[in-house]
Amino acid sequence: MLNYVLWSILFLFIFFLIVLYLFLSANNGIFHDGGLKAYYLGLLPPKYSLPYKIITIDNSSQLQQLPILEELKYPVVFKPDDSSGGGQDVELIKNKKMALDYLKNILSKYKKIIAQEYCQVPKEYSILYEKHPLANQGKVISITEKIPVRSKTNDFTVYSVGIGNRHSDVVDHSKMITPFFSQCIDLMTKRIPNLYAGRYDVKADSLVSLLRGDFYVLELNNLQGLDLRAFTKTTSLFDRCNWWVQLRWLSQRICFGFENHLIHGPFTIWLNLYRQFKTISPYEVGYIMNIFRSCLR
Repeated sequence: MLNYVLWSILFLFIFFLIVLYLFLSANNGIFHDGGLKAYYLGLLPPKYSLPYKIITIDNSSQLQQLPILEELKYPVVFKPDDSSGGGQDVELIKNKKMALDYLKNILSKYKKIIAQEYCQVPKEYSILYEKHPLANQGKVISITEKIPVRSKTNDFTVYSVGIGNRHSDVVDHSKMITPFFSQCIDLMTKRIPNLYAGRYDVKADSLVSLLRGDFYVLELNNLQGLDLRAFTKTTSLFDRCNWWVQLRWLSQRICFGFENHLIHGPFTIWLNLYRQFKTISPYEVGYIMNIFRSCLR
């Protein structure tokens, strides 16, 4: 009996490692956004991107000698180039003093900060995109609108939805996806190498404006970009878990990882994973594990 239990535990552990490995391989081994958010923004067509600058700091003595703080056109939004999760450390900066205070507070956590033009367009949407590595075209899977339930300041709203973060309600507009809009997102995403699954957070005046291609990309989330339909409010007790959304989200990424192995071979995947693990933060490890726990609960 004891041997049976031990073998069962070993089998489940190996199965979990295989699933995790394929999941992390979905974007050809590029699984977290550490140092990539600005890179993604730089590859987008100018029509969809907001102007931004990168602030690099190595120690506190550099703070008073950053000419870029004088060049910025305030107000701007400061956010880490690494994934912070749930809108953490995203702030509206109105002047140089606020910029210095912000940089002093986050110096121990981040080395690169994105200073992005403040977008006053009223509504924020999330667009989940997927493309099978073996397919020629990708498509938009879901469109969700974030409705804030609390603001960080009186004039700047932080929209955060995800594992452990419910600072926004979510409205599902996925039934409104059109072939034109899906093609628009597909063409834009093809400019980014090795991106087969990700979620755009964008600003638009309205859903109509969004669907006709009038929007601005705030950021692009890699594998950690969840399908926010899993966080919509539902009336049915059975649907309230939204288990099918999370299960579908996870299974698709495992499938993409398998396809990438067929295309690129294991050596390329292993090399990319090794490079990613060298730069991943403990927070991101915990965040990825939380995603798995949420999908499998």
